[in-house]
Amino acid sequence: MLDLRLFGRPGFSASVVVAGLCGAATFASLAALPLYHQLVRGLGASAAGLLLAPLGLGSAMAMPIAGRLSDRLGSRRLVPIGGGVAAAAALSLTTVSADVPPALPALQAFVLGAALGGVGAPTIGSVYRTLPPPLVPPGSSALSMLNQLGASLGIASVALVVQTADTPLAGTHRVHAGLTGALLLLLAAAAVIPGRPSPARPEPVAADRPATHPC
Repeated sequence: MLDLRLFGRPGFSASVVVAGLCGAATFASLAALPLYHQLVRGLGASAAGLLLAPLGLGSAMAMPIAGRLSDRLGSRRLVPIGGGVAAAAALSLTTVSADVPPALPALQAFVLGAALGGVGAPTIGSVYRTLPPPLVPPGSSALSMLNQLGASLGIASVALVVQTADTPLAGTHRVHAGLTGALLLLLAAAAVIPGRPSPARPEPVAADRPATHPC
């Protein structure tokens, strides 16, 4: 299903790692924050959903802006900024308590969502801009599959950590501590993702690499 020879390109491999960690962080947050509001704060499902909305709103607002900026500045400049802000937001959630004002975790969720949106769009764009056109279909398929895999692992990790923690609040803190660590790994991988490509020197397609997706 995947052309493993694509991973011989350091820039592509780094983009895939960043996309996988971004997917894991996004969906782990989507799973962890409602559990915090329901199990720790005792809110109902509707209220927990409304307090989760700022995360999606922040991501939706940031992605188109980050996508346009990455065309001008390059992904390598933008992704570390988004990843650093996301790590700081996740770290701040490791100290959240049961009696904080509801506006505080909502604001933290908004910042986290906006920062992750600022990571996702430039990372996807880096793959489309730096692979030769015949390799874009298999490259984008690999990126999408591993991003979805990261999302699944993120949700499963949240369920495991919260279930095995002594209290729901302790589980929430551990989830976001792990999320902070994953985002620090994302920052390390972001140093290798492609920057803005030069239009004057398109990369040739190697003769031994397939021009179409093997599926």
